[in-house]
Parts: sequence; structure tokens; C-alpha cells
Amino acid sequence: MVIALLLIGLMLGLAAVPHRTQAQPVPPETIEALFQQALSSLRQGETGDAIRTLRAILALDPDLPRVRLELARAYFMAEDWRLSRQTFLEALSGDLPVEVRRTVLGFLREIDARRGWSWDLSLGFRPNLFNSRRYHTDRIDVRTPLGVLPFTVERDEPAPLVVEIDASAERRSEPIGSIGKATVIGFVDGAVAAAQAAGTTDDDLQIASRAGVRLVSEAWTLHAAATGLARHADADWNEDRFGLAIGFDHRTAEGATSMGEAQASIVDHHQTDDRDGTFLRVHGIRAQSFGGRGLVGASVAVSRFQAESDIESFTEIGFRAFGSVDIGGGFTAETAVQWERQEFDDQPDYLLHERVDREISVSLRVRKLDIFLFGAFSPYVDLAAIRRRSTIDAYGYDEGIISVGLERTI
Repeated sequence: MVIALLLIGLMLGLAAVPHRTQAQPVPPETIEALFQQALSSLRQGETGDAIRTLRAILALDPDLPRVRLELARAYFMAEDWRLSRQTFLEALSGDLPVEVRRTVLGFLREIDARRGWSWDLSLGFRPNLFNSRRYHTDRIDVRTPLGVLPFTVERDEPAPLVVEIDASAERRSEPIGSIGKATVIGFVDGAVAAAQAAGTTDDDLQIASRAGVRLVSEAWTLHAAATGLARHADADWNEDRFGLAIGFDHRTAEGATSMGEAQASIVDHHQTDDRDGTFLRVHGIRAQSFGGRGLVGASVAVSRFQAESDIESFTEIGFRAFGSVDIGGGFTAETAVQWERQEFDDQPDYLLHERVDREISVSLRVRKLDIFLFGAFSPYVDLAAIRRRSTIDAYGYDEGIISVGLERTI
């Protein structure tokens, strides 16, 4: 926790001080020439060139609200709704006239109501050379007819490399109606998260999909959707989930956003009926942009899984504090601290204690957003530290993770 607070404090401090990336100040005419070049690219519909040029300007000086606004508009024209939304929200915390703030809110509404396709893709690598998971013990005490006996838990050897792929796509319909001043649109989206350990059958593949409607107004977006999820783990299909979700998104002219969602799903487990059941989850997020180039926020989530067997049923509570900032030189830093508590309803007769797990993790992602490999992908480095404690020591561990990868930024 202390490390996470220090990371967040350092990030905020970097955003608060004047930025210096060059030994000599960049001449204003150089920045103006680059800016005009970016505007010319936008007028010609060359959004990729405009994004690259605007990112180059912000690498020289991240405290340029007009440049950040044009970058958000360039992402909008390129139909990259995620990055456009994020960049507009960052810009709202800058020194902007009231009229400009209203225009930005209009863009944010249009982003939620926009029709057509959008997609994201990232590819990451976790070499075992830099990663480690250290269990607190391999011994587990088990109740038997002969009394309590110690057993040894067999652990798999870590793979030399884990490859991670995250991809998502969304299709939005033409407006299908209106309620007052709010627009109703339909949408369908899908996401794939995959991790494959090289040289083994260890894998984790999740495929998620949604289909529903959004009600979009100037400051609010409401949604309702049918949801589905399929999971493949350790070379076999593991479970399917089907359910419903409802949620909201509220935004202000000062760069604050509030989001919330409630979801209920029916779980069908492929290996055992004991893990069939109902999964409920409620979560909320509050975020605020700052300094015209950063964002801080917090989220809380409560989950309940009621399985056929009480041994598999659990309640989970989680809290996450996060922040991101453009620190100049083309670098952005994103850090988070997360705490979770998971309590199972019952335990097998052979275990001596009820199982309650607690986990705290700290993460840092550094992106280099003025580099574009293969024309559209920017590099990143992830650092994470995880500490898991359990009332059953064999389930507790400490873990360090380092990964590198590319994510689509154009």
C-alpha cells in the first residue's frame, strides 16, 4: 500500500512541476509549425499522420491544451473512441473557456452515440527470467481417519514465456429512436483475452460478448445488454456464463466521470455440477482528470457466486485506486493499487480452516506514445507486485511480474 501511494504521489508530482525534456527550450515557431502540419493532415483526412505529429508535439511539451484537444479530435476522426474519450476527459481539466467545455461534452456524447466499427489490440510477453511466484509453503495439513497429516502440494514448473493477447471490437447501429433529447442506439461487442504458456498446455482464454441498447444524452449514457462469456483453461473448455447487465455513465464539464454497472449471470461449469450457479456483480468507478494531462480515480466492486455446492460459493469485495499522467518526452505512466478479499461459504471436511483469501497488488505501466511500430502500435512495459494471504498457507504467495508489449494507438 505504501509503495502504491508513493507511486501515485510521484506521478501527481511529475504532473505538477514544469516539464523539461530538452536542454534548450523548444522555439515556439517549431511547435507552431508542427501544429499547423497536424491541422493540415486533419483537413486532408490523414488522421494517422496528424496523431503522430500531435504526439510528437506533446512529447516536447505536454502542457498544451489546444494540442491535446486536437489530438482528441484526431482520434475521434479516426474512430478510435476509447482514446478520443480518454484524451477529451484529460483536456477538460485544463484551462478551457466555457464554450470549449460545452463543445467537448458534445464530442463525448457523440462518442457514445457514434455508429460503425471500432477495435483495439495489444500483444504482451512475460519472460520467466524476470517473473517469480513464491508460495508461502507447499505443505497443507489434511484431516484423515488417522488424524491430521501433512501433505505436499505439487506445483507446476513455470513456463519460460507467457504470451498475452487482448483484442476487442464493437459495432454500433444507426440511431433506432429517441426519448426526449436522448438518442437510442443498438450495439454489439466482443472481447478476447488470451494467455498461453510456451511449451505447455497451460492456457487461459476468455471470450466475452454483449448485445444491447444505449440511451445517450449530453451528460448521461444508460445501457442494458445481454451478456455471454466462455472460458477455456488448461486445454479444455471450463465454463460458460449468460446474463444481463445494466449500467450508467455520467460526465461533467470539469472532467469528472462516474460509471456503474450491475450484472447477473447463470454459470454452467463443464467439469462439475458443483460449480454451476449464479454470479452477481455490482461495481462503480469515479474518476477525475487533472492538470490537463492526467487522470485519477477509484473503483469498488462486490461479487457473489452462489454455486450448487457451498464449498464453491464465495463473496468477494475489491477496491482499486488508479491514476495516469503524461509525464512528457512521449511517456505516460499509469499506476494502480488493488485490494481484494474473497471468503468461501464452506470448506471441504478434510481442511482444518475456513478459507479466506486477501490480495493486494501494485502495478505500473509505462507507455511510449510517440513511437509507432508497424505504423500503429506503441510499446509499453508493465511492472506488478502481488501479495496474496490465505487462512490456508499453501494458497498464499508473493509474485513479481514484468512484461513488455505493443498496443494499438492509431
